[in-house]
Amino acid sequence: MPIPYSRLPIGKCSDCNEQKRLQFRGPQGRICSNCKKKRRPPKRKVCAKCGFVGIPALKTDQGPWCGNCYSKLVNLPARPLEECDNCGEMCVLHYADPPLCRGCYLELVYEPKKKKCSGCKEERIIVRRSEVTGLPICSRCRQREYEGPVRTCELCDELRPVASYLDRASTRPICKGCYMRRRRQRARK
Repeated sequence: MPIPYSRLPIGKCSDCNEQKRLQFRGPQGRICSNCKKKRRPPKRKVCAKCGFVGIPALKTDQGPWCGNCYSKLVNLPARPLEECDNCGEMCVLHYADPPLCRGCYLELVYEPKKKKCSGCKEERIIVRRSEVTGLPICSRCRQREYEGPVRTCELCDELRPVASYLDRASTRPICKGCYMRRRRQRARK
């Protein structure tokens, strides 16, 4: 269980030398959250020592080093490779009971929290904020948002992606739902 922010140790940050709550570990010691934001390492790099592609644990003159090479440098025991109970792959285990690799853990154990999507109003997994409204949306609504430019539909007055226009010479947009309704109505006539 994570430690509440108010209970984090207060000390001198090894990067900025200011007295702050030390929330993270850096290569030279504990660091504050401001310094962690400043030094965010690139997502994946090739280790200059062993060639492993991963998240760098240390930046050196030769290039970034992976966690295992860094552990050997400071004499920390490297995390051992063990067999995953589900897929049988030899890897660093993510979940200990039963022993699972990260992929199997995400597939079998992890259950993301569902919240109410501001787009479809359903309980779904939120993937990001809408670029139009700034409110949380699910993957389905995110896909809808990228279908076309978002404008106010002339027929339903909702902010939706443009599917068509009222007539060929018009600049009055209509959404996909209204477009499909109009097509069905025309087909019945």
